[in-house]
Amino acid sequence: MRKNGSTMEGKEVMHSSSMLRMKWFLDNYRKYFTQSGQIIRVLDLGSYDINGCYKSLFDEAFSYYGVDMEKGPNVDIVLEDVYNWKEIESNSFDIAISGQAFEHIEYPWLSIKELSRILKPDGILCIIAPHTAREDQYPYDCYRFYSDGLPALVKWSNLELLHSSIAGVPDYFVSEDWDDSSNDAMIIAKKSGQYKLLDTPQFIYERRVYDFEYKYRYKLLLKWFKYISSDKSIASYLVRKGYKNLAVLAVDEVASLFINEILSNSLQNEMITINCILTYKKNIHYSGIPVCHINNLDEKVEVVIIADPDYHKNITNYLEEKLKKRVPLLNIEFIIDELLKK
Repeated sequence: MRKNGSTMEGKEVMHSSSMLRMKWFLDNYRKYFTQSGQIIRVLDLGSYDINGCYKSLFDEAFSYYGVDMEKGPNVDIVLEDVYNWKEIESNSFDIAISGQAFEHIEYPWLSIKELSRILKPDGILCIIAPHTAREDQYPYDCYRFYSDGLPALVKWSNLELLHSSIAGVPDYFVSEDWDDSSNDAMIIAKKSGQYKLLDTPQFIYERRVYDFEYKYRYKLLLKWFKYISSDKSIASYLVRKGYKNLAVLAVDEVASLFINEILSNSLQNEMITINCILTYKKNIHYSGIPVCHINNLDEKVEVVIIADPDYHKNITNYLEEKLKKRVPLLNIEFIIDELLKK
């Protein structure tokens, strides 16, 4: 969609982490906009439903209006100009929200001025937009927001900032669905009025996925935290399978955790030997464990543990071809999944 050099209709699919953040906003800030006992009017900027939208989060206490630049699913109000909303009266909504739209607006400081204008006094604004994400042009993809980005827009629009976070979660051990490579930035702000809000709810923890290729490694680390809090043992699992001489692929934080775990359990009579480390990095030495190459893998090695989830598919194919299936391959994530299932 192209109108006045702007776009919202083409925004990216509403991912689960964005839905969770908007639900958290409604659950935790609801008490601040339900005091009147009247139906709460909600405006959702960039509401065109491509594959999911926020509307389902609002119950019968709310009157929801989807706003976008073209007619379509979940669009109640069509704007002619994203920077001048003559279709909407000033001071007419209790809540204004927007998700995965601001990065597609060329001049978002003008749009947030309009959001401020249509809010009633004491009205509350919530915006969610990516901190990191792949380019997604429909037809424009203009911005990613750092920790000072959305708050700067709030300041420009003369709103009071109540909350700001990037990839924040309410608790470290909440669902992995909170983690997404978009690393959503979120702000909550208030229009001036009768009330001063103090001690408003905040996210305590930040869990950014810093790189798209590291996303799977990060999720594996979350599984690792569950593993170490259980009474399971990778070493015992390998011994039961008949594997006591290992080669470990890759040297990174995941491999280091695995190696430390195996060495620690070996001291407790599991008697597992890490024969060598296979690595695509040069000059790697780990606790005296030698580095080896796939072409001269020691005959004593009974299994190769793949401890690099980022590239495990390509590496698995490569190793299987090189080893001619002489030595079985086990992915560390598979082992942990097997242990946590029991």
